[in-house]
Amino acid sequence: MKSSLGDVDDATVVMDFGPTSATKKIYIRHLDGQTDDSFKVYVDGTLIDSYTDAYSTETWLTSSFDVSSYTGTHEVKITLTASHWESFDSYGQLGISWIKIAD
Repeated sequence: MKSSLGDVDDATVVMDFGPTSATKKIYIRHLDGQTDDSFKVYVDGTLIDSYTDAYSTETWLTSSFDVSSYTGTHEVKITLTASHWESFDSYGQLGISWIKIAD
């Protein structure tokens, strides 16, 4: 993923959702840690769901979000919802390991 130009609070990726509507989800492997790592997930600018921070220690999670109604290629955007913490400049806010679409 690459950060949107001029905005450090979101990232976008273009993904192929496949040729047919079916039961499928976006899976995002992300770090929930010391700071508020809450985020929203958009497809082509439409909010599809969000994740609310749940841990105070560094914990890797895989969250899933329903995208069954989408086919073809779309832009997925992940946007932070919390204010930057005091160590943002050194460590950032939200760590993401991978993102994929699967059943």
